[in-house]
Amino acid sequence: MRNTLFVLALCVAAILVGALLFFYNPKDLTGITDQSAQVVNAPIAATSVTYAVLESGEYAQEVTERTNVAARDAESFARLWKMAHGDTQLAFPAIDFTQEYVIGVFAGEKSSGGNMIEVTDVSDLGDTRTFSITLTAPGEGCLTSQAITSPYQFIRVPVSTHYLKAVDTTVTTSCE
Repeated sequence: MRNTLFVLALCVAAILVGALLFFYNPKDLTGITDQSAQVVNAPIAATSVTYAVLESGEYAQEVTERTNVAARDAESFARLWKMAHGDTQLAFPAIDFTQEYVIGVFAGEKSSGGNMIEVTDVSDLGDTRTFSITLTAPGEGCLTSQAITSPYQFIRVPVSTHYLKAVDTTVTTSCE
């Protein structure tokens, strides 16, 4: 019983200290009276990440929906390669997965030619790696093939433990 009361008192004290710290003004704890000026002036900029285009194509064999895939090892890269090339025996490039990994971006099935997908920028900010992706569609009056296409692109990026985020931008080509 005595131990139970001691643990209960310790819990109540911890809750009170936590509430005090929560409601107490944090700037008083640091001794700095104007923290907002320091935060506003602090530069926050994304770091550009170097990447290389590995391959682009118009006919992904096994992808009909818009999707992005990261391949961080040889086995997942083989699956990614198959998404674009199907069962063809096309040899895929050697990748040193201790140094880099591959991102595949797929536009999904399109009803005509003239569609493209491309990674236009890769940047790191905090714990997030952002991929800027541009989807290009033919505009009114553009002459295009009337074949079903499925554009894709593979890029190589340096290894990281960042969370991945894709930002899509859609652009329409003017043909008039």
